Amino acid sequence: MDTSWSREEPTTRFFSQFVDRFTRHWLLWTNLFLGSYALLPWLSPLLRALGYETAGRALYLAYRPFCHQRPELSYHLWGYPVAYCHRDTAIYTALFLAGLAFGFARMWLRPLPGWAFVLFALPLAADGFTQLPRAFLPDWPLRVENRWAVALTFGRLPERFYYGDAVGSLNWWLRTVTGVLFAVGLAWAVFPRVEREARLATAYGHRSSSATLSM
Repeated sequence: MDTSWSREEPTTRFFSQFVDRFTRHWLLWTNLFLGSYALLPWLSPLLRALGYETAGRALYLAYRPFCHQRPELSYHLWGYPVAYCHRDTAIYTALFLAGLAFGFARMWLRPLPGWAFVLFALPLAADGFTQLPRAFLPDWPLRVENRWAVALTFGRLPERFYYGDAVGSLNWWLRTVTGVLFAVGLAWAVFPRVEREARLATAYGHRSSSATLSM
């Protein structure tokens, strides 16, 4: 009697069950990850304000590879910067909320076509591209003073709306809105496709298990 299969069967069964459960609950794990990633940057200033400077600073540094973390482009709590910028806040918060919303629409929502996702992403690309010269020209008039917006609106809005990056300014609104649009488009394009593949994989796994048991 060949005992090799008997020794391997429990391990194979364990991994099969693990993959099956992970596949069936992929949205739960995705939302847990996105929620954690969106929330943890806000804990950095909270920890530092409570006196846990080392832990708060370590959390802040952990996000450094993923964000420029420029203080003037980030939210602040109790005088300390959040661990990622305005744009990343909009993107990852919107992704998390989109994941929660998808839980109610997963049975009927069709994936966004690729060309439509490009339309959702273009505003963010345009905003980011026009901001790039500020890395070399801090007084870049196109996006520091936003003279184009002044001309379009005939300067009827308060000066603080056009100038700078403060919360409520035009630059802040553009970063936030384009970030949300990108995140919604990404979730709409990806989540329904992952759901479809997960259902197919689960159905295939069940058929394979049934075939094995019947042998």
